Amino acid sequence: MVAKRLSRNQVILFTFLVLILLSNFALYRTPSIPISINDETQWVVLGSLIDLAIIAPIIILFLTRHKGITLKRFIPLMAIGLIASNFFIPKMYFQHLQIIAYIGIAYEIILFGMELFLVVLLIRHISAIRRDTKNSDYPWLFAFPAAVKKRVGDHVLIRILISEMIMLVYAFGSWRNKQVAESNSFTLHKNSSVIAFYAMLIHAIVFESIGFHWFLHEKSFLLSIVLLILNIYTVVYFIGEIQAIRLNPLRFHKDGLSVSLGLTKKIFIPYVDIKQHQWGKALIPSKETLEFIANDLEKQPPHVILTFYKPLEATMFMGMKKEFTHVAIRVDEPERLKSKFEEQMVKWSVENHHE
Repeated sequence: MVAKRLSRNQVILFTFLVLILLSNFALYRTPSIPISINDETQWVVLGSLIDLAIIAPIIILFLTRHKGITLKRFIPLMAIGLIASNFFIPKMYFQHLQIIAYIGIAYEIILFGMELFLVVLLIRHISAIRRDTKNSDYPWLFAFPAAVKKRVGDHVLIRILISEMIMLVYAFGSWRNKQVAESNSFTLHKNSSVIAFYAMLIHAIVFESIGFHWFLHEKSFLLSIVLLILNIYTVVYFIGEIQAIRLNPLRFHKDGLSVSLGLTKKIFIPYVDIKQHQWGKALIPSKETLEFIANDLEKQPPHVILTFYKPLEATMFMGMKKEFTHVAIRVDEPERLKSKFEEQMVKWSVENHHE
């Protein structure tokens, strides 16, 4: 009942958000609803700015409340709302209020300047970062961010920038790489249709972009360009996601195992932090459980659930960090995984005992 109630509330909030955006767009962009320019118009424009820069960000915060409802998240959303107001509200209606919209643009310019500084900082340390990555025993997906953190730092902007770089590397620079079968690696995707699903999405976005772009181009040139850029980014992201899934199986290392599923989630699990492992148990949905399951049209059960002594930090979408106490894993060769896992745990216990 709780899950259903939460889901219903989210639907209501999302519907309310869409209504706010559509009503404000229709108010200024629909020829059948003309607005005369006078002193009272400024109050209408101010109301729209409040909708886009305050009300809409608050709704988005509650829709994504699992990430935290904080001022740190609200300010960027407010800036995006102020920038969006330039697309919703024609300039002739702004007059004295246009300075408010420019605040969002100024925020984005400052943010861009900080990102540019971080890029310069990365370039300065790129040789050391490449050397650290090459000398690491861990997969590139794990080793590269660790090297950047060591040399540059762990600021949230750095994590976002690194996640974008990783996406571009997998989308454009990984096609010569081949997945090599190893005794300590286990694929997660071959018995699922996840790759085919992403390929289908890419085709759908490409065809939608071609048709919808030309239609929207006649209505709003700027909006058509923005949507085209977003669609191109989405296609590149999905290509990177496919490559990241293919080239990064679950791997056993000397001190732990690395698990990832595409670009959106990854975690390193030290053997010392594994409290319990349960095989063939049905997954109980929990916010504290991170799932590495390449789902088909129907949700698949995990082959093993690992429980930790303490919450472990995982890297999620755009480099965001989140802690979990359980991990649910589904692989293509469950029996071999079980045998290897037990063998590795015994081996680690013996080595650790001797030390």
